[in-house]
Order: sequence, then structure tokens, then C-alpha cells
Amino acid sequence: MRVKYNIERIKSIIDDFCNITDMSISVSDTKYNTIYSHLTNRDTFCEKIQNTNVGRMKCHHSDRHMLERCATEKCPVSHVCHAGVLDTVVPILKNGFVAGYIMLGRVRLEKNPSEITNLLSWAEDPAEIVEHYKNLTYLSDTQLSAIIHLISHILFENAVEIDYDEFINYATDYIENNLSADLSVTNLCKAFNVSKNILYKKFDTVYGCTVNEY
Repeated sequence: MRVKYNIERIKSIIDDFCNITDMSISVSDTKYNTIYSHLTNRDTFCEKIQNTNVGRMKCHHSDRHMLERCATEKCPVSHVCHAGVLDTVVPILKNGFVAGYIMLGRVRLEKNPSEITNLLSWAEDPAEIVEHYKNLTYLSDTQLSAIIHLISHILFENAVEIDYDEFINYATDYIENNLSADLSVTNLCKAFNVSKNILYKKFDTVYGCTVNEY
């Protein structure tokens, strides 16, 4: 499966979205490599944390854990990171395939500053870092849910595409290499992470037969 990213469209969408919401947003490919990232001027809190080796390592592990959960669950995943910041990863779903990830990050919670200070006990001067926490964007649950809905279902309609010719090659290779396995349509759909309609349509378009006939 080959995913095509319209970089200019992605940049335009993300920049406009960040300017409206005052959030930091980044887009990653299926291997978690960053395609584009827009950071706001409110990000001094995270910048201070990532200036240290310990903070940078904690941020990396936190982001990686969220991305891996999102890849497995194929739905938006949110968590509060090691520094008390709310991050969310949204999968870019195209006809059942995860074609990339959108990370909505660095959102402030309604926490007492002393709680954040305790989380940063590893830092040399946690009190100084916490002062920057107040600058982070705050969103209600309703606002965050609305943003997730918009960005996952509307904004990437034409920014990310899947090359299905490569998919059909992958599907037939899989079938031919697993002839002794249970190759029911249900199991194939699970293996390819695709709906029955898409599976039948691709085989009909390319081979003029159903997947069962193939």
C-alpha cells in the first residue's frame, strides 16, 4: 500500500487550523515520521522541558506510546503526558486504512500549578518552567471533540490518498502465500483492514471476479 501526501495542501490546512485554534498540530506518516508540524508561540512550556535530555526523552516516549496505541486501536487517543499536558493523536483513515496520524498537542488542563510542579520534580527549576504552563492553550472537552471530528473527517478529504493498485498486489500476494490458511472474506478484511465493499470492488475492477472466485 502506497500513501500519497499532498504536502502543500496539508501545510495550508494545518496552518489555517492552528491560526484559528492557537494549537500546535503535526502530521506524521504511517511510520511515525513527521510530514509537517506547526508550533505556536505558546509552546515555551514544552520547549523548556525539551531543553533537557531527561525531558526530551520523556516527551519522545510519551508521543511514541500514543502513536502506537492509535495505530492499534484505529481511533483518536488522548492522554495527559508526563508534564501534565493533554495530547491527542487522530488517525487519518482512508477507506479503512490508517494513512497517517495527526497529533493535536500541548493543551493546558485546569490543574493547580503545584500539581504540575510535582510532575516536574526531575527538573532543575520546575517552578520556573511551570510559569510557562499558563501560556498553553486551554480547550474544553466539547471544543476538543469538535476539533477531532473536523480534522479527521473533513480537513483531509483531499490531502491524503491511497494507491489501491498497490493494495491489490499486496492482497493477491497475501492470498497466494497463505493458501493453507482460513481465507474467508471476513478474515481477509481483518488482515487488510478494509471493508468487504472495498475488497469486492477492487477485485471486480482489476480481475472481473469476486475475491471468492479469485
